Parts: sequence; C-alpha cells; structure tokens
Amino acid sequence: MNLIREFAPLVVPIIFGIMILAATYRLWRYHHHPRRILAEGLSCATLIGIMGLVGLVDSSLWWVVWLLAFALLSGIAVATWRASSTTPPAEPTKKQARLLSRPSVAGLIGEGVFYALLLALALLGG
Repeated sequence: MNLIREFAPLVVPIIFGIMILAATYRLWRYHHHPRRILAEGLSCATLIGIMGLVGLVDSSLWWVVWLLAFALLSGIAVATWRASSTTPPAEPTKKQARLLSRPSVAGLIGEGVFYALLLALALLGG
C-alpha cells in the first residue's frame, strides 16, 4: 500500500500526459469534424489546466506542461487545416466515420461548462 502512495504522484501526471498525447496524435493523423476538434481541444485543455491547478507536475518540470500545450495546439492547427482544405476519405473505416461524425451538442456544452468552471476557479483562486 505504501508503494502505491509513493508512486501515485508520478502515475497520475503520466496518465494525463498519455491521454493528451493520444488525442494530439488522433488530431494529427485523422480527419475530424470541426466540432470534434473543438471538443478534443477543450477536453485536453481542461486536463492541462487541472494538471496546473492541482500541481501534479513538479515545479522543476514546468516545461513538460508547456510541451503538452504546444503539442495540443499543433494538433489542433493540423486538424483544422485538414478539415478546411482537404477532403475526407471516400470510404472511411469505423474509426474514421466516428471521428467525422458530429459530436453531441450536450457533450460540447458539458466540456465548455467544465472548462469555464476551471477557468473561474483559477481566476478566483489566484
């Protein structure tokens, strides 16, 4: 049990980082619906915000969070370019069809509200 307590501060940021990098890879690799790009960006930005607010990353590794943010922004830029200037595949696979479909409005509203709450918490908390 003590081993779990010792490694928990390392495991959580690593899992969050892997989640952000996986989303960034999907943004780089596949065609997305524009609203899905927005949803991916908001959810990853929320994870980065949580990492910063809770202090999951040691202060000596401040650059890791910035690298994750840069990777996310580059993925969003590539996905937006791809959505606006190239055509999606004619016969998409199941995964590609899911990424090309429009996400639910309720999911987008939930992501936006959660991001706004996190932003308000950061601004009010100092």
